[in-house]
Amino acid sequence: MTLFTNKHFDKMLEGLQIQAAVLGKFSAGIVRESWKTAESKVKITALKKALSLMENCTGKVVVSSMGRFGKVAEIVSSTLSAVGTDSTFLHASEAIHGDELLVLQDNDLLLILSKNGNKKDLVTLGTLCQAKGIPVISICDDLQSALGDASEVTIELGSDYVELSVGDVTPTTSIALMLQICNSFAAALYHFNHVQGDKVVEERHPSSEFGTKEVSRVKDIMIEITPVPYSMSFDELASTLTESCREILFVSKEGNIVGQVSGKDISRAVNSTDSKAKLFTKVTALEVMNENVRYIPEETLTADAVEIMNLNKVTSLLVKTEKPGIYVVDLHSL
Repeated sequence: MTLFTNKHFDKMLEGLQIQAAVLGKFSAGIVRESWKTAESKVKITALKKALSLMENCTGKVVVSSMGRFGKVAEIVSSTLSAVGTDSTFLHASEAIHGDELLVLQDNDLLLILSKNGNKKDLVTLGTLCQAKGIPVISICDDLQSALGDASEVTIELGSDYVELSVGDVTPTTSIALMLQICNSFAAALYHFNHVQGDKVVEERHPSSEFGTKEVSRVKDIMIEITPVPYSMSFDELASTLTESCREILFVSKEGNIVGQVSGKDISRAVNSTDSKAKLFTKVTALEVMNENVRYIPEETLTADAVEIMNLNKVTSLLVKTEKPGIYVVDLHSL
C-alpha cells in the first residue's frame, strides 16, 4: 500500500491552481475593459449571441455531445431544465444513426459541446440541423473547426490552456471550463425566466431540498399579529416592542395599518425629544411611527420575500391576504 505523501497533495493543489487560472484567464479576457482587443470582441459577441438565441428559443435547448463530453452535456441539460429552460440531452451518434434525431423540432435550438470541434458525428449533426434551419451553438477549442463552420455561433475555448497531467488522453481542464461557461448561461437564463414570469424551480423540484425554499410561499409561513393602537403611549410602545421579541410593531387606526415602529424609530424619538417626561407621557405611536409600510401578496415565493426585505433593509413585511386578521412574513421565520 502506497503511503500518502506531500507530493500527492501538491499535485492536487497544482491541478486546482491550473484550472482556476484557466477559468480566471477566460473571464478576464472578456471583461468590459477588454473590448479594445479584437479577440475579446469576438468572444463577447459570441457569448451575447448565444445567450440571445437561448432566451428567444420557443422550443427546447437540445444539448449534444458524446464520450466524456456527453456526460457533461447531460449535466448541462439537467441544469438548464432546473432553471426553467426546457432542455434535453441528445447523443450525437444515436441521433445521426437512428430515430433519435426526431427529438429535434423546428423551434428547438442545438447546443453542441466538443473539445477539438472536428468529431465527425458532431459535425454531421450540426450540419443536419443547420440545413433544417435549427440554430446551432457550439463550444469547442477552435472557431475555425469543422463544427464551427456548421454552427450559427461558436464559443471558442482557445488553445492556450493545458489539461492536467493524467496521461494526456483524458479531458480535465477543458471540461471544467466548458461546464462553467454553461453554468454561467444557466445563471443568466434563470434570471431571464424569472423576469418572464416562469415558475422555474418550483415546478421542476416540487419536493427536493434544492427547491424547498423556492417552492414555499409567503402564505405557508406568514404569522398573524396583533397591531398596536395608534394612541398607545411611548412608554407602552417601547415596553411592547421589547417584550414582543420582534423588531417591528405595526400600528393600526380604525382597523387599518397606518405605520410601523422599529427600534430605530424609538431611538430617533429619544434623541430628538428634549423633555423625556413629555416623551413618555404625551407622545403616542402615531407620532413615532414610520408610515413607509410595505405589503406583499400571499402568493409571493419566500425567496422573493427575502430579496425584497434585503433590498429594503427590513425584517418584516405585511401580507395581502383574504384571511381575516393581520399577517406578516418575518425574516427570522424563513
